[in-house]
Amino acid sequence: MRGFSLLEVLIYTAIMGIVGSLFSGIAISVTRIYNRQDASAEVNQQLNFVLSRMQRSIRESSFIEIATGTPVASLRLRMKESAKDPVIISVASGKITLQQGGGSPLELTTSAVTVDKLAFLRITNFPGHDSVQVDITLSHNTSNPQMQFTKSITSAVA
Repeated sequence: MRGFSLLEVLIYTAIMGIVGSLFSGIAISVTRIYNRQDASAEVNQQLNFVLSRMQRSIRESSFIEIATGTPVASLRLRMKESAKDPVIISVASGKITLQQGGGSPLELTTSAVTVDKLAFLRITNFPGHDSVQVDITLSHNTSNPQMQFTKSITSAVA
């Protein structure tokens, strides 16, 4: 019965080391891509939700109660329905909040994201309706550099 020579064992070990290194490199790359996509999806989902909620509130409002041409951090909307009047959209503790009437503020974003910027600009379109430009920047709330993701969007609602 013949065993393996030292040369065969060394070649086998080298081949297995190379194949193992390649597979671990692929696994690490796939994990990084997955984490980045997960962070991106979270930021995009919350950004879309916040924008749709703001758009609905602005469209339902009867008056935009901020100065024209000056960016502000808080939006105050007057509503026809007295139970919802006024609607205030602002940032508190790194989260976007919406307050209707005298009720307590409702958090529109979760702790998974951080609000880096929220600015509103009233644009007058005489004799038409006024519109509001919204500038938002959200970041994924993480200390892991591989999961960091930031997205900014500027939109206008009439």
